[in-house]
Amino acid sequence: MLRHVVIVSLTVAHPIATCKRAATRHSAQATLDNARREVGLPPGKLYATWESFYQFTPPQCAIFGAQGRCLIFVPIFKAANDEIRGSLIEGMNQLRKDGSNYFTLDHSSCYSHERHPVVRVARLPYVNDVCYESIFTFTFAREPLTHFLAGYGEFVWRTYAKGILAAEDYRTIAAIKRNITRDRNDPNGLLEKMLDGTMRWPGNDALHMALMSGALDNAYGKFDFVGSIANIDDDFDHVLRRARLVEDTQALRLKKNLGTHASTLDQLNARADMKDLLASNHTLRKALCHLLAPDYRCFSYDFKACLDGSSLELHA
Repeated sequence: MLRHVVIVSLTVAHPIATCKRAATRHSAQATLDNARREVGLPPGKLYATWESFYQFTPPQCAIFGAQGRCLIFVPIFKAANDEIRGSLIEGMNQLRKDGSNYFTLDHSSCYSHERHPVVRVARLPYVNDVCYESIFTFTFAREPLTHFLAGYGEFVWRTYAKGILAAEDYRTIAAIKRNITRDRNDPNGLLEKMLDGTMRWPGNDALHMALMSGALDNAYGKFDFVGSIANIDDDFDHVLRRARLVEDTQALRLKKNLGTHASTLDQLNARADMKDLLASNHTLRKALCHLLAPDYRCFSYDFKACLDGSSLELHA
């Protein structure tokens, strides 16, 4: 179990209180060039897709509150986002049915304003208007290589699913599956394009592979807690105790079934194919590790475990 560390009144499951990533074009360029060297490529021009992956910050947050106290969840894609947000929403909805004055604002746009995010919605222009007693801001992260694998599987599945939904004649589904397997579930091709700069923007679904550490940049101010999904039960309980939103934390307990959706089963073998490639191609794996290096530094995961491939044995 991860030990909680207290640094300047900020309690975190990851010692990232000083993680002030330089979200600049220069730092994105340096990260990309380090990865390119692993595959024998010279430094090259920074391209838009990688810059977006490097600097990506979640566009929305969820706010839960009562009696002047607020809990703000900033989601990181493929880091138990659905499970955490969904459990809080269901729990808060049940509490409201019991006559309590709890409120939920899901999918709220937020950006940095002094210490805490500002929320722009019709009836709540500023979160501090109702969160006058306290605000507790948190997120969860995971081992970076497993995060990338999960993000790749989500990207392939979403593209495939959209193809099915767009098909007027369901006899074309088999053809769509063949095409997605050939064109989109191409782990070697995707990594090579990421490194040589020929990867063009493949749509928002690809942002599930983006770096997690972008969520900790100044766009969302400071966090009170960053949990690990490897220790999700204890860390989530810690969040509820610290936020003091409810007396009985069991009312907001995690519901594991909310974190399972279509891509989890990996029916297109996307995660499995990427995992097999990274296990057998040490050069590409090390290059990918260098692309993910900001996340390893930010969340204090073992970078050597990525380089030697042992991270691949973790659940993705």
